[in-house]
Amino acid sequence: MLMKDSETVNQIERTIVRQTPLSRRMRVAARWYSQAHWSEHDIDAVLALGIAVDALIGDRNGLPTSVLAERFGLLEPNPVSRAERAKEFRELYSARSAVAHGSLSSTKIDTVFREKLVRQVCWVARRMILLDREFHPLNDTDFRSIFEDLRWGSLQWPK
Repeated sequence: MLMKDSETVNQIERTIVRQTPLSRRMRVAARWYSQAHWSEHDIDAVLALGIAVDALIGDRNGLPTSVLAERFGLLEPNPVSRAERAKEFRELYSARSAVAHGSLSSTKIDTVFREKLVRQVCWVARRMILLDREFHPLNDTDFRSIFEDLRWGSLQWPK
């Protein structure tokens, strides 16, 4: 089982069955997460995990990598650690893009890297559940506004 934390699994299951903007994102992400779990090859799992993250923090209209990295970072409650989180995203997304576009050899991706991405996807899922609980987005426009307000400091994560 990729997710060893039973509380995370329970939170995700509760979120998926609801009919909210987050539940749609979680269902798409769960489908790609499942693809990663059953992938025989690490490069296939990396691609699937990258898409899972995109499903959670992205936008139906697509977003530039810089905006996705920013959103990933803004999920971090500690502002001092956000730049490091954004850097982690860029590493993940760079590998995902390289696999998607056929420019990465499979020797650069291994089980350790795959497991790191699994942890990141689980972290994003947990943080998105908390974002949903704290800020109550009703639609994709609300998600955009929440991330924008976190960016400008007019909205903050509770301590």
